[in-house]
Amino acid sequence: MTYKEWVEAEADFIRSDGCTLVSELYHWACLEHDLAYTYGRDPKDAYNVGWGNAKAITRGEADKRFRKAIQSLSKLGRWSPVSWGRWLGVRMGGYFLWGR
Repeated sequence: MTYKEWVEAEADFIRSDGCTLVSELYHWACLEHDLAYTYGRDPKDAYNVGWGNAKAITRGEADKRFRKAIQSLSKLGRWSPVSWGRWLGVRMGGYFLWGR
């Protein structure tokens, strides 16, 4: 199973809604971000060692990775206004969802 397939399966397990309140343009990045928020662990590490053994991740790290994931998918790269807008949205509104 590829990492992307694993993320999709894990996100389905936690009933992730993907990109909450915005378009699903970067759906996969939203799923990965939801996993980090739910478990407080690094999804890339969990793919290899399982959630129980995965290294912890801070909310700030999860949000930064989310922004970078969108930038990697955008033709504008690090200058993507969508990446910065969504990053700002999760920084401002994500506090109550961390570790839910």
